Amino acid sequence: MTQEESSNPIVLAPGNKSSSIMIYNQTHLVRGEVVTPEAIRVSTWLRTQSAPDYIHIYNAHVFQQGISGPAQSRSFPEIYFPTNLVSAYHLIPPATEPVDYDPSEPNRKVMPVMVLIGGFSLIGNIRMTINTSLSRFLNVNREAYISLYDIDISNPAIPAMGVIHVPLALIRNRSVMLSAKDI
Repeated sequence: MTQEESSNPIVLAPGNKSSSIMIYNQTHLVRGEVVTPEAIRVSTWLRTQSAPDYIHIYNAHVFQQGISGPAQSRSFPEIYFPTNLVSAYHLIPPATEPVDYDPSEPNRKVMPVMVLIGGFSLIGNIRMTINTSLSRFLNVNREAYISLYDIDISNPAIPAMGVIHVPLALIRNRSVMLSAKDI
């Protein structure tokens, strides 16, 4: 079922910017635009004090994964997505922002992982201290969102989607399944 697509032009106030993002949870994928102050790094926005309770998404395309039937797609001029239901999100390529770490930081390692969110697979890397395991990292980490780097995203139920590659995404580690990935 497809609802008519309506695209509203976004009028930006001085000092604001519009960014295209994708948001995932166990049942939905939402693609649209968010407006934030220019100083906000959208890639890490939900980790900051300025994170909203609801993400206001303009020109939203909502894909609902089929549980007992075919997947459905709908479009909305605006939609509000509860931040506490966001399992992962990222900027839509080709948009990028600098990574959120210092590459020369000592005593860090990169752990390849697979993250499962509904029917979506995110294969990427987590940075952690050199002397820790994935299990320890997840059990000790108290942040709501952790960074995932150099990610390939796919969903076998949506072959037309192909593989999306993004340099950085935030994942809510307590709402996804993770597995160490041998590469």
